[in-house]
Amino acid sequence: MTLSRLLNHHAAGIVLTEDRGARTPARYVSDPVSESVDEEGAALIDFSHFGVVVVRGEERVDFLSGLITNQVRKATATQVVYSALLSPQGRFLWDFTIVARSDALLLVTEPDRVRELVAQLNFYKLRSKVTISEAEPEEGLLGLVGGGSAAALARVFPGFDGSQAGLGSLFTPEPGVALWRDPRHADFGWRLLASEAVLSALWDRLTGVARPTGWEAWEHYRQARCLPRAGAEFMVGTSLPLESGLKELNGVDFGKGCYVGQETTARTHHRGTIKKRLFRVGVVGSSPPPVGTLVLDAGGREIGVLTSLSPRGGVGLAILKPAEFSPGDQLRAGDCSVEASRPDWAEWE
Repeated sequence: MTLSRLLNHHAAGIVLTEDRGARTPARYVSDPVSESVDEEGAALIDFSHFGVVVVRGEERVDFLSGLITNQVRKATATQVVYSALLSPQGRFLWDFTIVARSDALLLVTEPDRVRELVAQLNFYKLRSKVTISEAEPEEGLLGLVGGGSAAALARVFPGFDGSQAGLGSLFTPEPGVALWRDPRHADFGWRLLASEAVLSALWDRLTGVARPTGWEAWEHYRQARCLPRAGAEFMVGTSLPLESGLKELNGVDFGKGCYVGQETTARTHHRGTIKKRLFRVGVVGSSPPPVGTLVLDAGGREIGVLTSLSPRGGVGLAILKPAEFSPGDQLRAGDCSVEASRPDWAEWE
């Protein structure tokens, strides 16, 4: 059961959409541009269409540790961890946030390809004493994003103070609710994983301090902040994950030891041989180019590809070769002009 069924997301004025094959609110009002995520307020977003994989068993920590890019032992009762699973050639396959419970590790991941992730982990299982399955849909995932999110949460959960919480900090503000600050970047906000028993009432309480905000506004915000997403900026089977910021978004531990794809990841990092990087792009034109459109320089030479485009237009994300153009250069994607800028979080030149 997803939040869309627990709550009345079919009420008048609420427009639904599909994200990766799953239904979710596109917006909660009829005006397509009236919802936004701003610096001062708090936007409440339904992420309950996302998937969760459950890893149980006495060897679950050691099992995952040998597979993924980050140190799973960092996932504790007070900390969540962001990580990825790569191919043996070091290409991106899945990313997820790891939430530790007393008897299991939860991998919160994209809504599509959840069953494939379960199958891939089971492929690696061999004789490890673990069980891997897709979670029963008994919990809902919510997001609170925007500059006023910590203050809003403090109004909902008396005694909670997230104003100084570090990325990935995990709290249990009341029974049935896990609350964490997203481990990737402050702009990703907060997440709440709530049991079915309390989810509907929690949504109602949160709407008293935060504005319900649909997927269109979230995607526009995500791209304006240059926040990458699996299946878009992290291209499955193609991307080297460092190209799209896995390091800067705290998704890789270069001192943890072996994992699948480690050799390629370590080599590209230490040798500085990453030729492509993630950029925010302003897109101007009457006919928006589809995702996957090649980005060209003024001479018509290919320098990258458009990976996301806001449903509101005007902004998108692209993987580009930074050595092939200079800041301020006018680029092209289809019939549109494009201007690229580095992410605010970029640590590379």
